[in-house]
Amino acid sequence: MSPMLALYVVTAQKQLAMDTGYDPRTIRRVELGECCPSAEFMFDMSDYFGVPIEEIFALDKSTESVQRGK
Repeated sequence: MSPMLALYVVTAQKQLAMDTGYDPRTIRRVELGECCPSAEFMFDMSDYFGVPIEEIFALDKSTESVQRGK
């Protein structure tokens, strides 16, 4: 990842955190798949972006973990 892209990602995470009240580290961990988001987190992100949960998160049935949608 280029330094400019990395800076943009960090800035976007911080803005999302400020807008939603979540810790930026939590957002990063969910994005990287290091933890499963809570139902509340998924609903909050769905509301924030104005799209259904299924467009943001996808259930991987082989591992039964929630992963970022594409």
